[in-house]
Amino acid sequence: TDKPQKQHCLESIIQNEIKARSSFIPVKDNRAARSTPYGQGRKDSKLKRHSKGTAKAQQRHCNGTAMHQNEIRLPSTSTKVGTEVILPRTFKRAIYGLAPRSRPRRKDSIYPVAAADCAPERGITNNGGKARGFDMLDLAHGSLLAKRALIVGRDTTLNFSYNFLIVGGGTSGLTVADRLTENPNISVLVIEYGHLDHQEPNSVPGLLNVTPYLFNITSTPQRGLDNATFAVPAAAVVGGGTVVNGMFFDRGSAPDYDAWVELGNPGWGWEDLLPYFKKSENFTPAAKDFADEFDVSWDNISHGFGGPVQSSYPVFQFQSIITSNVVPNAGTLMSNSTYADEQLALYYSKRQGPYTICGNSGNTVAFLPLPNVTESYESIIAFARSYSSKALFPPGTDHSIIRGYEAQRNLVLDLHGSTATSVQETAFSSGSVIPLTLIKPLSRGTVLINSTDPLAAPLIDWGALTNPVDLEIMVAVIRKHRQFMATEAMMELGPVELAPGANLTSDDQLRAALRQQMQPTWSHLCSTCSMMKREYGGVVGPDLLVYGVHGLSVVDASIIPLIPATHTSSTVYAVAEKAADIIKARHQV
Repeated sequence: TDKPQKQHCLESIIQNEIKARSSFIPVKDNRAARSTPYGQGRKDSKLKRHSKGTAKAQQRHCNGTAMHQNEIRLPSTSTKVGTEVILPRTFKRAIYGLAPRSRPRRKDSIYPVAAADCAPERGITNNGGKARGFDMLDLAHGSLLAKRALIVGRDTTLNFSYNFLIVGGGTSGLTVADRLTENPNISVLVIEYGHLDHQEPNSVPGLLNVTPYLFNITSTPQRGLDNATFAVPAAAVVGGGTVVNGMFFDRGSAPDYDAWVELGNPGWGWEDLLPYFKKSENFTPAAKDFADEFDVSWDNISHGFGGPVQSSYPVFQFQSIITSNVVPNAGTLMSNSTYADEQLALYYSKRQGPYTICGNSGNTVAFLPLPNVTESYESIIAFARSYSSKALFPPGTDHSIIRGYEAQRNLVLDLHGSTATSVQETAFSSGSVIPLTLIKPLSRGTVLINSTDPLAAPLIDWGALTNPVDLEIMVAVIRKHRQFMATEAMMELGPVELAPGANLTSDDQLRAALRQQMQPTWSHLCSTCSMMKREYGGVVGPDLLVYGVHGLSVVDASIIPLIPATHTSSTVYAVAEKAADIIKARHQV
């Protein structure tokens, strides 16, 4: 298109989309807001600039009725260049059709960068041994984005053009936007479906009730889990997974990332990503007394100290994690309301106490390689190699996807045969639950569309336990942890097995119990747009450009070609940091 048309294309497309979507409500319309097909209804807020540069959240009303649009502003240090975030309540389709098609690339052209919301975790914050709290924008992207961002609604006139369009204001999208706008001559438009969080009790780690900030999507019946259906914990909030997470900020082992290179992605191995892990991080060592008491150690050379994401160890730990019959313990928060109220007040005032620790899973975890889980690991690997790949996928699945899966499987099984990376995670908080998590499953699921309505929810099939090898590994995991709980050290804590049940002893009994009791996910959604060769069913290459589409990149957890044995937060930050550099180099900005 010629330049005058290009200048007006962004605004006209947005306005046409708004008019076309029946679930949109005009700004001046005071009718009750319609519920979205799978969004969460909530009043919207507006952040206004104050004299000291701070932002104060307040409800905006129109004739006594809450406004139906997300119209939100953040402080901006520049009226000409910055990051603008649109938060459409029902704009599920985002903005399709904005990718420039056949025209040559120019600096003033629009280059979409897709960044879907995933579920990475927020890093535990600490400053000089004293816990410190950060709001969403502080935590996800330091204070830089908050200083430059201007959050607008549909009543605000947009610029005629932007250098970059980012669809999805989650962890990756905002990180990339932040880095791109380090250049004051670059403008970025970020479009986000969800709300702003306001640090309600929902987002307190020890409470971890994040339902208001999740899409209301239910999976298809899981044939590997007795046909049960499950919620899909995908973030629908500005900041994405940083708002709805368990606050672990760990990394996988080097072979986890080197496997990405073996799948056809040069420049994405451990040594390539390590500088970006460091770039995103501002690490504070644990307080000396805490480190001495709980034997906490770290290696400063592996950490970053100048990044925007504050990370550290908490300054609190229940003593019951190392000795029995001690009060308070993790259960006290549930049984003693006075204690719970006191500790919640402490959290809000000083970011200290037990609520700094994630509910249920705690902050103490162990990752076990398959040879440490069972002596029969070689027979499990042999079984996995013999199982038909085609049996995992729906009829008619493109052969490239099966080839890509087989490449993934072979790498996973090579790793399973070593102690270099893990297959299983155990979390412990001294509470009544010890989650046992399968890492690097060999089962595969699908995300499909089943409607011509762009606002309809997708069909999400986890495919959990559809590969019987995963079930065999979990049976071995149960037996391993029974051995662990029977050790003298753990018996001092008086453990009693409630699930799957100490009376279940045969493999068949354990298999049946696992199918009845397991959940399909530990919330690390990823790998739906894998960075792999196109002949392997990949969606993007190592340059993050979508195959067959001009000017469109994917920069979030969906590009991860093989999930690392870790929580995904720090990995997603590293991917986004590297993506920003790739995009800057591509456009010479």
